[in-house]
Amino acid sequence: MAHSGQRGGTLALLLAAGVIALVIPSIPASAAGGCATPGRDGTATLTGVINTYYPGSGTAAAASTTITLGAATGAATPIAIGDLVLVIQMQDASINSTNTGAYGDGVAGDPATGWTALNSAGLYEYAVATSAVPLAGGALTVSSGLVNTYTQAAPTLTQGQRDFQVIRVPQYVAATLTAGLTAAAFNGSTGGVLVFDVDGALNLNGAAVSVSQEGFRAGLARQLAGGAGGSGTDYVNLSANPFHAQKGEGIAGTPQYVYNSLAGTTANNLIDGYPNGSTARGAPGTAGGGGTDPHPTGNDQNTGGGGGANGGTGGMGGNSWNSNLAMGGFGGTAFPATAARLTAGAGGGSGTRNNSSGNASSGGSGGGIVMIRTGSVTGTGTITADGGIGVTPLNDGGGGGGAGGSIVVVTQTGALAGLTANARGGAGTDAWPADPGGAPDYHGPGGGGGGGVVLMTNALGTVNLNGGANGTTTTAANAYGATPGAAGTQAIITASQIPGAGSGASCTSDLTIAKSHTDPFVRGSTGTYNLTVSNVGGTATSGTSTVTDTLPAGLTPTAASGTGWTCGIVAQTVTCTSTAVVASNGSFPAISITVNVAQSAASSVTNTATVSGGGEVNTANDTATDLTNVVSRADIAVAKIASSGTVTVGSTVTFTVTVTNNGPSDATGVQITDQLPAGLTFVSAAPSQGTYTSGTGIWDIGAVASSASVTLTLTATVTATGSLTNTATKTAENETDPVAANNSASVTITGQAPDLTIAKSHVGSFVRGSTGSYSITVSNIGAAASSGLVTVSDTLPAGLTPSTASGTGWTCGIAGQAVTCTRSDALAAAGSYPVITIVVAVSQVAASPLTNTATVAGGNELNTANDSASDSTAITSQADIGVAKIASSGTVTVGSNVTFTITASNLGPSNATGVMVT
Repeated sequence: MAHSGQRGGTLALLLAAGVIALVIPSIPASAAGGCATPGRDGTATLTGVINTYYPGSGTAAAASTTITLGAATGAATPIAIGDLVLVIQMQDASINSTNTGAYGDGVAGDPATGWTALNSAGLYEYAVATSAVPLAGGALTVSSGLVNTYTQAAPTLTQGQRDFQVIRVPQYVAATLTAGLTAAAFNGSTGGVLVFDVDGALNLNGAAVSVSQEGFRAGLARQLAGGAGGSGTDYVNLSANPFHAQKGEGIAGTPQYVYNSLAGTTANNLIDGYPNGSTARGAPGTAGGGGTDPHPTGNDQNTGGGGGANGGTGGMGGNSWNSNLAMGGFGGTAFPATAARLTAGAGGGSGTRNNSSGNASSGGSGGGIVMIRTGSVTGTGTITADGGIGVTPLNDGGGGGGAGGSIVVVTQTGALAGLTANARGGAGTDAWPADPGGAPDYHGPGGGGGGGVVLMTNALGTVNLNGGANGTTTTAANAYGATPGAAGTQAIITASQIPGAGSGASCTSDLTIAKSHTDPFVRGSTGTYNLTVSNVGGTATSGTSTVTDTLPAGLTPTAASGTGWTCGIVAQTVTCTSTAVVASNGSFPAISITVNVAQSAASSVTNTATVSGGGEVNTANDTATDLTNVVSRADIAVAKIASSGTVTVGSTVTFTVTVTNNGPSDATGVQITDQLPAGLTFVSAAPSQGTYTSGTGIWDIGAVASSASVTLTLTATVTATGSLTNTATKTAENETDPVAANNSASVTITGQAPDLTIAKSHVGSFVRGSTGSYSITVSNIGAAASSGLVTVSDTLPAGLTPSTASGTGWTCGIAGQAVTCTRSDALAAAGSYPVITIVVAVSQVAASPLTNTATVAGGNELNTANDSASDSTAITSQADIGVAKIASSGTVTVGSNVTFTITASNLGPSNATGVMVT
């Protein structure tokens, strides 16, 4: 590990997954830093160079409030009173400048790299301008004493160039990135930094913003033929000598000859910006060392330049041609970045050169610095501060890669998951890459640049801090002593660790509003919106905060309230105000708005609420939109009654079906199915709305308003006895029915009919020649009274001749052997008609026994199986034979004849046979 000379305990370096993570102690921001004028630059879409850069002059001591500035570069917006400015020391590190292994950090032995003191290098702070400074420069006063000391000084024999700059920081209400946004490249005095402040939301806008290769510049390779005055092991030498290669630019100074790898431009600063010279392999501070040529008199050994450093160390340049000596430039030492100390990526050193043309063998420039403070971040985007790659030579040494820059993103609230940050080291250049000659043709490739630094208040979506790859030589792609740059560093910081004046977001309140509801709303009912106003700004609210919510058509506000809020409703608009003071990251009590949902409300409505006031500047996040789904739910209830619970067969019954919409919404497409069961025959239907089809039993109702009822009257004839159940069921509805249990209703009636039976009887036996009588009884064993004509028929068998037939209420007639009796009065259930008596004459020739059958019919009965009765009658003969005897004389002389007359007579009623008198 390179010696750096830095004090221990400031940070710890942790190596994980190839990326070094910084553990940064809390460094409180200046309590007296104050606030500028948040949002004074309005809302803007950012493109081009937005910063104005003023070079510092002399020394601005800590606690001073005055800074002397030179003529500005970059944007043409001068500093005005109330502006936010960034003061940053770009170069100030001290190094050991001896031509020994102690070069750089002062520790004997290789690698010769680093510093003996950082001094103010990398220190920065935000300040508030209290005076205006024109573009030509002048005295700037700031509102609070400086936290750090800043120095601008030309290089000396013992100290490299010291440089600080003051940058006007635009303060936006809200901003949108574009790919054109960038910084002015560092020119040795100003530039290299993109910095801005957003009070509200920064929209990443899918943009890819780049400050790649806009940091410290690379060493410029020169075509040199060699000469006296040098050593093949030099760590440092003068640029005036015709051998060795230029070091890169970094925190310890600027070499005489520099190369901007982004623009492809060069500069001769006319003076060695490093003590004791700007060439050879020693790496000053974070800059890569130039190649040392082991044969300085010929300058023909072509070693590679070292890589620049920032969060990661730079890689070492490759070995010399032919002699294969490890005299390539050392890589720069990793910078100990913190939330209060940052630097740009350092430039790579150049390779030694004697054969190529143009700028071949020059190193790559380092990445610039991006510093963003914002209220929040939206969208996705990429910020890149990669180091560059130099110019590929032919048969000469390769230049070292530039280091990745630094990216700082601080948000007041919200996540950074949509942001990708790249601060990757540039690759070292290849040396004679197309040559197939193998080992004899190996020339020193450039070392890779170290990765940069990314600091953020919460995790980014992606962070890439890879070190740059080393270059290779010939088609064999041999590293030939060149090494890659190390990975950079990243850390989570807090806004309070940023020194100096506060950000716009931390200096103002910033109201946001959130609106929610429970989906869906139901037509005909009420709904509730909940509105929450939060302060995501850095200071408490002040004055009156106002919430305005104009409800969309279909939603009518009926009530609005919230603790501490004063709410009013005018037509569709709800307005609530509060003078409560809400601290940073606090929220007002929620506002509840109750609305009536119209039956005509659209299926989806968008409700937008806004908040204003409270002392905020950023209004970009003052609106909340809540998409609300609206549905209809109609509880269709079906009820059914019958005109009677018991109905005589043949009679009609009336069913009444009532359909009620219990709401809350109007219903459409309502259909009821009421199919009459067997035992009921359709007579008529009378719907109050819609149509009824008897064949299908479907009652098409259509629309039923909430709380409305419609009826269907069905008349049917009862054709069967017993229980008859008729059911009406809802079979269609366009809306959701929240209550399924009442979608069907049934009613059961009992079909009743009379059932006539007949009974026939007589007493004893019938006697020939006499008369007999039959008794006929008609009964109703059914559940209903009879109706209509009831007829009893009795055809007497031969031997029995009806003579009379009668019964109370009966009308009887005799025709031959047939007796018919009728009546029309109703016979109640379980009742009997008066008895019919039929008198018959019994023939002398009547057989025995005789069966007499009688039937009953009519009365509207259904069952005829029990409508006859038979009576078997025994027929007997009864003859009363009388014997009388008389004598011819009552007194007769003995011996005289007397005559007896015997008379036998049959008094009936039957004929007698076999009569014998003894």
